[in-house]
Amino acid sequence: MFGTKSTAKKRIARIAALGFAATAAVVTLSASPAQAAINCDQGRVCMFEDNHYTGSKYSNWKPTGAGKYQIDGWDGDNEISSVANMSNYAVYLYANDDYTDFLICIPADSYEGDLVYYLDNDAESAKSLNRRTC
Repeated sequence: MFGTKSTAKKRIARIAALGFAATAAVVTLSASPAQAAINCDQGRVCMFEDNHYTGSKYSNWKPTGAGKYQIDGWDGDNEISSVANMSNYAVYLYANDDYTDFLICIPADSYEGDLVYYLDNDAESAKSLNRRTC
């Protein structure tokens, strides 16, 4: 009888460990493809013409602390619709050139796939902060 309880406890522990491993695998697999699909190197701020990191990549900026960035690329408005901030610095995005009409702050190591939710406008200029959070 003593051996049966010990065997049952081991079996339950193994089942729990397998369940945990399966859950961890699902969480890892569900997070990785979204990040892998974004074409932006570590240390860079990448800005894309269209939502969800598609269209032309108009920015592959590497901030080195507090700095400013005018988004170049085409002669028109509403140039940036999604951004991936893989740098170590938080980045303020502005709806207009010359850092006017604040749009959103993107913390370090994060991204926003659809800027339409923020003032129904796209980014035209950016500033990096000398910190990771907004």
